Amino acid sequence: MHRLATLAALAFALAALVTPMAHADGDPASDWLYTQWVFFPFDVQFDSGLKQVLTTTVQDAKQRGYPIKVALVAQPSDLGAVPQLFAKPEQYARFLGLELRFLYHGRLLIVMPNGLGLSRDGKPAPRERRTLAALRVARGDDALVEAATSAVRRLAASAGVRLPVVQRSSSHSSNDRLVIAYAAIGAGLLLVAGWLVRHRKRAGRWL
Repeated sequence: MHRLATLAALAFALAALVTPMAHADGDPASDWLYTQWVFFPFDVQFDSGLKQVLTTTVQDAKQRGYPIKVALVAQPSDLGAVPQLFAKPEQYARFLGLELRFLYHGRLLIVMPNGLGLSRDGKPAPRERRTLAALRVARGDDALVEAATSAVRRLAASAGVRLPVVQRSSSHSSNDRLVIAYAAIGAGLLLVAGWLVRHRKRAGRWL
C-alpha cells in the first residue's frame, strides 16, 4: 500500500512538471503530435468514452493503411502562441502540418467548433477535403470528438479502408467500479483497525 502511494505521488509530481511545460509551449499540439496521434486540449474535460472511441478509431485507421493524425482545438488558448488561427481550421492544418514535417509527412485533421481542416505534409488536400464538405460540428466540447471520429471514418472509407465500429465505453460503469473499489478498501481498513483495537485490548490484559 505504501509503495502504491509512493508511485501515485511520483506520478502527480511528474504531471505537475509536465503540464506547465505543455502550456508554455508556443504550439502545444505540435510537440504532442510528434509522438502521439490525437491531441486533446489540456484545459477541456471531454467525455472519456468518446475520447477512447476516437483514439481507437485513429489507431485502427493507421493499422489498416490509412494513417492520420488529429488535433482538437476548442478555444484560442489551445493554439498557444498562434491564437489568431482560431476559427481557421484549414489555415491551421497547413501551419501545424509544416511544423510536424520534421518527423511526419502524412495526413492531419483539425477540428474546431466552426469546422474542420485537412492537410497532407503541410499542404492542402482538396480531394480528401471534399469528403468532409457535408460534415458539421455540433455545439459543445464533446461534439469536437464526435466530429473527429466521423471525419476519420469518412476519410478512410473514401480511400477504400473499412474501419470496425468502436463501442463507446460507459464512463458511469467506470465510476461505479471505482466507488466499489474504494468502498472495499475502506471496509478492509475498518476491519484492520478493529483487529488492532481488539489485539491491543487482549495484549493489555496480559500486562
